[in-house]
Amino acid sequence: MSDKTFAQRYSISFLWLTVLISLVLVSAFYQVIQANDFWWYVRLGQEILQHRSIPTTDTWSYTQYGQNIVYHSWLSAVIFWGIYDLGGVVPILIVRGFLLVAFYVTIWLSCREAGAVPPLATLLVVLAALGGINNWVMRPQIFAYPLFGLCLLIMWRWQHGKVRGLWLLPFIMLVWVNVHGSFVIGFLLVGAAFVGGGGNRKALFGPFIAMFVASLLNPRGLGAWAYVVSLLADASSQQFSREWRPPSNTSIA
Repeated sequence: MSDKTFAQRYSISFLWLTVLISLVLVSAFYQVIQANDFWWYVRLGQEILQHRSIPTTDTWSYTQYGQNIVYHSWLSAVIFWGIYDLGGVVPILIVRGFLLVAFYVTIWLSCREAGAVPPLATLLVVLAALGGINNWVMRPQIFAYPLFGLCLLIMWRWQHGKVRGLWLLPFIMLVWVNVHGSFVIGFLLVGAAFVGGGGNRKALFGPFIAMFVASLLNPRGLGAWAYVVSLLADASSQQFSREWRPPSNTSIA
């Protein structure tokens, strides 16, 4: 391949990636910060930093006051407060925009690793973004999105014989387990690749074990896993929480 041909292909890829980034940033900056859990987490982060400890009892609600409580996403709360304390809402919007860009760029790169040409990769990711735009809220899972995307990209590269990024997985897990309970998805992703993928399993084994060790480096240790299992078995969460309900188009106007 000539240098000119390579430069042309690189320029085309960069152009389509720029289109994707622009669309995501504009959409993210246009959305207001919905109440949901955001301000609650800002306050929690403030208390954690003030008292230098993570609360273990509920002091904010009426019916559960004084009961044991698990603030699993404690690091997300600290980050929320830290960003808000720097400059209010504007830095929060900027951080949300760049977290989403990081997520969708990794998905775009995964599409390219899978063989999609730049226009197709951009189209697929834009469709994915449209399907998930209602979950671009400032809640702890916003930090999990790019972590998942990075794991997916690493697994695609591993599938193609590129193993240098595998040792990033434990560090990704170290952050993920402290920002959101969806850290188990990382193990499902890597585990599925290990069982059914075509990459070098021997090269993946060590990082996979290190991932599990990293998942224990949180304030509750193995209790983080137990908490996720308890949520999966919690009937009230599955009945009343929208996150646990199956996908539907009933909310589409």
